Amino acid sequence: MEADTEKYLLGLDVSTFCIGFCIWNLTENKFETAGHIPLKKYKDWLDKVDHVCYILNELQKNTQTITHVAIEDKESVMRFLIQCLLYTT
Repeated sequence: MEADTEKYLLGLDVSTFCIGFCIWNLTENKFETAGHIPLKKYKDWLDKVDHVCYILNELQKNTQTITHVAIEDKESVMRFLIQCLLYTT
């Protein structure tokens, strides 16, 4: 199977302290990797967002194509995003 046809699911467990992630290869139906993004040392919301975006971009590069995203606690994500928006306006 060609690498450009691989499809991946990114699973996220979001909190303000850290973000857990796992990547599942949908094409081969197998676990690829998991880890966490520590956020404790970042006090500023925008610093947290920048760090998370950087890590997620790196994950995207290493897995070719993330086609699906599953979020464990969408309310936490919404609170996180709202705080980011309020902070930037």
